Amino acid sequence: MASGTLLCAFDAAANNPPAFAATPDIRNTLLVLDFDPTNSEQAQFVGRLPPTYAGGGLTIKLRWMASVATTGTTRWVVFIERHQRGVDDQDADSFVGGNNVETAAIAPCGTEMQSTIALAAGAGMDNLAVGERFRLLLMRDAGHANDTMAGDAELVQVDIFET
Repeated sequence: MASGTLLCAFDAAANNPPAFAATPDIRNTLLVLDFDPTNSEQAQFVGRLPPTYAGGGLTIKLRWMASVATTGTTRWVVFIERHQRGVDDQDADSFVGGNNVETAAIAPCGTEMQSTIALAAGAGMDNLAVGERFRLLLMRDAGHANDTMAGDAELVQVDIFET
């Protein structure tokens, strides 16, 4: 497959809540995950790299809205963890990455925005290979000085494309 191929898509219902979990919420009948403006909350998604993957990097596209803000910036951070059958200890976290993006809120507050984070092929994505299971950890870095948006950031969907 060519660059730009959609490899995985996760909506808010696919979250496997980690210890500091974003809160499920409903916005006009749409399930979202609320990421707090003062605590660095997280969402976690488990997927498998499909056979259509051709060896490129990954582009993570976050679709989200601001709960109340129309100004300020939200800082998102993505980590990935490869699960090699018969090799990796599933009792211990081994996330790599920590790539981030900052996106400004827009008006009105219910407008869907998109934040894009790139993970380089190879070590940048924990050397994930075709058919392997992985965890994607998403965090709003609310403690960072550049995260200035008031109110929750409401995650709608995470799309993973091949770069």
